[in-house]
Amino acid sequence: MEFGELPEKGGSLKGDLHRVWMKLKPLMSSEKTERILEEVERGEKASLEEYNDILKNSEMRLPPSTERLLIRQRDAIQAALNTSRMYEELLS
Repeated sequence: MEFGELPEKGGSLKGDLHRVWMKLKPLMSSEKTERILEEVERGEKASLEEYNDILKNSEMRLPPSTERLLIRQRDAIQAALNTSRMYEELLS
């Protein structure tokens, strides 16, 4: 660009992302972040209950491969909740 020339409109993707982050950053106060995390935890607990209800339902005969898949998914959700609680206790 030469002196007196109008600058290009737009910018780099990295610059665009940085501007978006700078606009979003103030919205992520610790109180809002805590509320978001609480809502995520509530959703995960609800999912865990659904998995347990399905797996305990004796009337629903699941193929063994499906049951194993559901158990692995349920266990992953439980592990994530346990990790979340551990971090929460460390920060308290």
